Amino acid sequence: MQMDVDSHAEGHDDGASVEQSRLQQLLGYQLTRAQLQLHRKLVERLQAVSLRPVEYSILVLIDSNHGINQRQIGDTLGISPPNLVGVITRLIKKRLVRRARSRLDRRVQHLHLTAEGARLLVEAEAIVSRFEQGIVAAIGSAGHDELERALRRIQQI
Repeated sequence: MQMDVDSHAEGHDDGASVEQSRLQQLLGYQLTRAQLQLHRKLVERLQAVSLRPVEYSILVLIDSNHGINQRQIGDTLGISPPNLVGVITRLIKKRLVRRARSRLDRRVQHLHLTAEGARLLVEAEAIVSRFEQGIVAAIGSAGHDELERALRRIQQI
């Protein structure tokens, strides 16, 4: 058995392309590969403003939902509380976000953008807008509309 594994592995040592046709027939595989490719490119672009995509998303949510709390952000983005605490802490250390205790429930902390956070968000939104325009240019306006409708339906499954 060891010989079969070794001889099979040796066939791919030269960096030749890997047969993926069975996987490429799967819609989930294609969606994942496309998401990974777009995410990688967005990470590169957002480095210009020292943000990660998740940080950008959090800044947008805070800006659009004044006083949102961490639980609401975690629920919306699907981020577990322990992971979210680290991201929010980074944003606070960067002085992009501030916490404020609720007057009604002292256990709840509302999040707000600082002036620096608002300024950086404007820059980041310009970067993301150009990134999105590049996607539309690659797939066309009709392709964009069709893809957006299909993705919304898939999210409801």
